[in-house]
Formats: sequence, structure tokens, C-alpha cells
Amino acid sequence: MSEGTEFNGDVNIEGLQVKGTGFIRDAKFSGEVIIVVSAIEGSLIVSGSELRSLDLSGTSIGGQLVFVESTPIQWQKKSRLVLRNTIVSSVADSPECWPDDLTLVLSGFVYKTWGACLAFHPRSHSTPCNGS
Repeated sequence: MSEGTEFNGDVNIEGLQVKGTGFIRDAKFSGEVIIVVSAIEGSLIVSGSELRSLDLSGTSIGGQLVFVESTPIQWQKKSRLVLRNTIVSSVADSPECWPDDLTLVLSGFVYKTWGACLAFHPRSHSTPCNGS
């Protein structure tokens, strides 16, 4: 998705195949973002974006599902995150990524680790948080 772009309707993608890392960064979505039955070999980084609904049903993410990079994700009021039958290696987040009125749909959601400590760098895509 383009950085700094505003989407006024729904974004619906089915069967997306990404060989590297995918980004949803610094964009505003007034409608639903639906990326279903897709495969992302690397990580999916969702940061600095304003979302009403994100549906990743049936999507496989080989790396991290990242909700905070330099700027946390911003959820609109009464937002929804659907991870139904989604498989990820790990999830990276922070407390501000989870507002009280966010509806989570987690049926069939599988992850290996939560709170993985990786900071993303544009060239290497990941380095340990402690800099070593």
C-alpha cells in the first residue's frame, strides 16, 4: 500500500502473494481493508496508518505481524481486527495498539511467539532490539 495515501472506500485483496515484506504504512482507510487467503513470505508491517477494519482471514505470514514500527497503528472508533485462520510466526505490538473498543476475531489464529523483540531497518528488515 502507498505511504501517505487516503482510501475512501474498501480495499479488497484476495490471493495476494508477497515474496518479501509487506507494508501498510502512513495511510488512512475510511473503509475496510481486506487481505484474505494470501501468503506473505516475510513480515507484514502495519504502522502509522489509521484503520477502521483489517481482515487478514486465511492469510499466512512467514515473519512478523507488526503493529508498531516507528508510529503505532491508529484504530478508528469501534474498529475491528479479523485474524480468523491466520498463521503468523510472531506478533510485535505495544499497548497503544489495542484500544478498548477494538473488536478482535481470533478464531483459528495461530502464532509461534508474541511480543518478538525485533526492530525493523529498511535495508536489513530486522535487527535485535538491543542492537547486537
